[in-house]
Amino acid sequence: QRHVVILCSSDLDDNMPLLNGPEALVTIRMMQPGVPAVLTSGHPDAEAAADRFNGDAPTRFLPKPFAPSDLMRTMRALLEVKR
Repeated sequence: QRHVVILCSSDLDDNMPLLNGPEALVTIRMMQPGVPAVLTSGHPDAEAAADRFNGDAPTRFLPKPFAPSDLMRTMRALLEVKR
């Protein structure tokens, strides 16, 4: 793989085509370690699954449904942690 990935942050849903959010995050962090991420899901047990990423890099979980302002607040908090 010779792709260059430059990410400031990523918003990943638990239910996506090909890879779910956690699987996609593992792949992204193999190419770009430390990238902050927001995992989102409407499944009640998804937050517990997202907890396994807390030690790797700044990661937050945002339950669905959420308002755009909630996503913006969460993304700002992640980017502040990254600095």
